[in-house]
Amino acid sequence: MPQTVAPRRFPYSPKHWQALKRTFSEPRLSLYTEYAAKGLNVQNVDEHAFYLCQWNTELCEAFYRPLCYLEVSLRNTLTPIIAKILDDKLWYESNPFEPDSFHYKQLDIQIRYFKYKTRSTYPIRKSPAYSILPAGLNVHNVTARLTLPFWIEFFDENCYPEIYEHYYTIFKKLPHDLRRLKQLLPEMEELGFRQARNAIFARLEEIKDLRNEVAHYGTIFEWPLQDVHNNIQQIVGWIDPDTAEILEQRTFFEEVWQRRKELLLP
Repeated sequence: MPQTVAPRRFPYSPKHWQALKRTFSEPRLSLYTEYAAKGLNVQNVDEHAFYLCQWNTELCEAFYRPLCYLEVSLRNTLTPIIAKILDDKLWYESNPFEPDSFHYKQLDIQIRYFKYKTRSTYPIRKSPAYSILPAGLNVHNVTARLTLPFWIEFFDENCYPEIYEHYYTIFKKLPHDLRRLKQLLPEMEELGFRQARNAIFARLEEIKDLRNEVAHYGTIFEWPLQDVHNNIQQIVGWIDPDTAEILEQRTFFEEVWQRRKELLLP
């Protein structure tokens, strides 16, 4: 059975709602207030907005594990593929991307970071955060610091079309049969595998956008979260079904999502 969590509802009080307005800012919380005001049988708009805000935070928490599984599995699968495309086993050191490109700038930041950490004469404070940093440049510590947008950008056909030659290496369980593929990707048009690839990229882009919102506890409760969650689960399954099985058994998204009924949401 999937892992479940009990709701951790903090009791409403006007004092705490005002505290959130001070710390989170009133404009940020205005959407919750506007949404609560539209609810049927809502007697206290501020109280309803307060609980809606808490629920939204719980939704962000529920996406932490799925996004982690997707990002790490995608990164580790892509890393050797990128070396083949660029014909450069040390691409993470030489930074062979175009200087004005997104990839070059993102990788350059990490290369500079590690060079500074290993060559700086300034004393480094001893803390758990620093103690886990491996010394020097290597494929593991550099790529681990590159974020999801860095990896997803490779799937844009206008960026590195060569990536599509390796699709069945990256997504080992992606159906080769276009008819089966269309069943998995209903938005795909009758134009062949290229549209399927674009559909996968579009899904990854949506996941990336959600990740950015989740990282900052943005307002996500109006997103089509069930579809995005299913897409994450499906893409992880294409990479490795056994990993997807672990994820499926450990997710608690559905239980949190069902709480929308308590909040009088459709």
